[in-house]
Amino acid sequence: MAFLLRVLDSSGGGGGDQAPKSLRVEPQAAFTIKSKLVSCSGGRYSLGAKIFINVCHDDQIPMPEVPFNPAVVYPLIMSNQWEIPIVTSAARADQDKKGEQCYVCDCCVNTTCMQWVRKDLQLREILVEWCVESCELRLRAEISREHLAFPKLRLKGNRIPPLEVLAEDLTADFRKDAQELAEVRDPAALLELRRGLADEDQDSGSLDVLNSTVEGSSTPPLPPLFPPPAVRPLIEEIGGCDAAHVTAASASISLPAQTPAPGPRRSLSFDVHMGRPVDRPQASLRVQVQSELTSLDDYFVAYRSRDNSLVISHNDTQHFFPKEIAIALPHDLASQELELSTSFDADNRTVTIYL
Repeated sequence: MAFLLRVLDSSGGGGGDQAPKSLRVEPQAAFTIKSKLVSCSGGRYSLGAKIFINVCHDDQIPMPEVPFNPAVVYPLIMSNQWEIPIVTSAARADQDKKGEQCYVCDCCVNTTCMQWVRKDLQLREILVEWCVESCELRLRAEISREHLAFPKLRLKGNRIPPLEVLAEDLTADFRKDAQELAEVRDPAALLELRRGLADEDQDSGSLDVLNSTVEGSSTPPLPPLFPPPAVRPLIEEIGGCDAAHVTAASASISLPAQTPAPGPRRSLSFDVHMGRPVDRPQASLRVQVQSELTSLDDYFVAYRSRDNSLVISHNDTQHFFPKEIAIALPHDLASQELELSTSFDADNRTVTIYL
């Protein structure tokens, strides 16, 4: 969810009638994350410098559409269908205890979401990762995961500055926009979409709040909160098959060498659904994958212990282009040799995996 924000100017602003309505957010501190910057674009920040992330909350920040229920939400998180909206500030310079330069960002969530995090340790770990990713996108930098620490501070600094958020962005349907962009897979179609949007902007003469200032206003333009989408999805498509660190769970132990196939091949999509295995109580998780594949032998399913993920690919390279996904699993399933069992529903073309 992308918001536009800036730190409030105590002198106020002489905005005109066309200035977009904004909402004042005064975050309340919860806890602090500490790490280091390992890379950045444009040389705007000092590499190796410490960065502090103040995780805070406010009632005015939107909540997820689905209330938190571990049995319902965790499968949704693993299929990238549930998230906690986060408003992330720009980085500001500060000093650590040794007097060395450091940076501070604020990540603000809804107060009710913070109550969920305080009661559920695993959700707290997920929120920490989301906050780190949000800051990486905001700063266009990479933050070290190896140096993550949680100092005994509710916040870094004397106070968290108030934030100003565009009110229209709090009610915008960003999920719908993201879905529409995801459906544009052809580069030519994407260019056509951009041309269409550009034509609409020229025809309507709409105000570009990202790249221009409001006439008669001394307030600087609001920078975008997020650049491109998140870089670490919980379910990701990966190229090639890394079988060195996986334990095979289907009849195929390794993928056969890919050879040119006669005739045109087409793209294959995996529709993934996850939930509790009510039909098999001894299992901890059920993963169902629906696609155009017609046999269990067409699938390659394996557990990859090095990153606790479920790897799913296919062997039918005669009709489809190679495809592989990796699904991040809950921490309590982490094991060197996780037991898997599979079944296939030919009528629905669905493979079911029990873990």
